[in-house]
Amino acid sequence: MNWMKVKSENYTHEFHYLSANEIFFDRKQKYCPGYEEIDVYGGFWSFLFAKLPEGSVTICINNKDVSVSGAIGVFIPAHAVVHWKINSPFLHWFAYSNRLPADDNFPKDLTLFSLPNFEKEISPEWIREFIVKSSDKLVLSQMHINPYAKKLKTLLDKDYKLNTSLQSYALGLGISKEWLIKYFKKSYGLTPINYRNRKRLMDTLFALHVDKEKIVDLSHDMGFQDLKHFNALFKKVISALPSQFLPGKLALEY
Repeated sequence: MNWMKVKSENYTHEFHYLSANEIFFDRKQKYCPGYEEIDVYGGFWSFLFAKLPEGSVTICINNKDVSVSGAIGVFIPAHAVVHWKINSPFLHWFAYSNRLPADDNFPKDLTLFSLPNFEKEISPEWIREFIVKSSDKLVLSQMHINPYAKKLKTLLDKDYKLNTSLQSYALGLGISKEWLIKYFKKSYGLTPINYRNRKRLMDTLFALHVDKEKIVDLSHDMGFQDLKHFNALFKKVISALPSQFLPGKLALEY
């Protein structure tokens, strides 16, 4: 099992390579007061777990804040959009991610689990069994999604590596580009282009841990035609450079 550690100004990121499709994260992160982030997840599902102080984390869904605290697990399906609000200066997260399709009996939506046995060793097998058998859970279904926005998200989830214009999507859906952007942003909190770029970056981040492609080739595969733009966008969103995540490089600082 390979291991790598990356340090940026606000987090320490460690990962363990489990297989070509599985990675385990250990992330210690500092947060500014009132921190908010809309995370866009790639084509992989994840199970996050942590011990969270009371009032430290909320998830905004359907214009309501859901408080998350204690020993918790969060199942995040592929292609999810999660609006986080962090009210703690420091949190320690763990996560297991897998880019193979989730099991048929897994939840289809973002789901919160209570973790009564947090101290025990958490393996991929334990996670799968826990997700299926646990009854102490809260499913967070995203409601009130505009149908045009939902259709566009489905299209972007399928071909986000392509540089299809929003005008083309709008024509196919029978709506103006301006209204399509408006509906999408109101439904998901970010523009379609921002959504597509963030999805590309999350899949890039995963691939950097398990694949052996060169960064320039990987950026092109993800739909970025300019390496300089890709590096700048990666640094802005991930707070580190892609070269810091290459397997075999340890304890890098930025």
